[in-house]
Amino acid sequence: RATTNPKRGPDNPVTVPLVGLEEGQTPTDVYKFLLLNRVVFVRGYLDDVATSRVVGSLLALQALDPDEEIVMYINSPGGMFYNVAGILDTMATLKNDISTVVVGGAMNMSALLALAGTKGKRFMMPNGRLMFKQPQGGAQGSNVEVHISATELSRNYMVTLEWLMAFTGKGRTFCEELMDREYYMGSVEAVDTGILDGIIGGEAKMEKDVRAQLDSFNSLTHPLRAEDSLDLLDDRPGYTVDLNAEFRAVPEDPPASTQEEGAPEPEEGAPEAAAGEAEPAGQEAEDASK
Repeated sequence: RATTNPKRGPDNPVTVPLVGLEEGQTPTDVYKFLLLNRVVFVRGYLDDVATSRVVGSLLALQALDPDEEIVMYINSPGGMFYNVAGILDTMATLKNDISTVVVGGAMNMSALLALAGTKGKRFMMPNGRLMFKQPQGGAQGSNVEVHISATELSRNYMVTLEWLMAFTGKGRTFCEELMDREYYMGSVEAVDTGILDGIIGGEAKMEKDVRAQLDSFNSLTHPLRAEDSLDLLDDRPGYTVDLNAEFRAVPEDPPASTQEEGAPEPEEGAPEAAAGEAEPAGQEAEDASK
């Protein structure tokens, strides 16, 4: 029978739904129930607490059975670079196959988790979305401290680019353009591009029409370069300034040339006109002024 819940408050908080097990056993919350069935949920912003929960769950499931597959459902707006790096490193060390499923959205760094699953077992729900962009950061302080932070941010970009190239099997140009600005990708495009392996439940309605409109827009705002460069990135650390560059002040109003256009330059050694030379008088002076 349907019942009315009392008003929520400190003494009656919103709780995770409980799942009943076999008769006589204590009900458990839904996420623990899924974990018992080798399902890990990556949800919310990946801060230190959420990252520790995901990494701990993966290590525990490997310890319980190093051969059984682990399923990872992802619905996350992203997280700190170092937190996502910790999850990716843990996934790379596990012996188990990891099947990834995008539920809702895998945005920013969380999109890498969806791509890092075992090839052939990376899926997305019909209306799921991926979003790629560069690692974000900021800095303040002295010139040296800002330079150090910018160098570290550049390093994070290079590592993210290498991960994206490894997970997708695509070239540098494709991956750089994917991260150049915020790039949203639907399930059909993800499978057609080859960065995911399948869609659970079939294609979403209007997906192809929306994708055609986005392709038209992206062709104007994200022009692809013609060739891939052999070098991954510039080997200079961060955004450096050439210390040997010369900086010269440019006058706002450069002096106008006193030499008349088309007039022959005076020969070297030619005597200058006498300062006291008399000006022509009368008609000769008028002709000279013309």
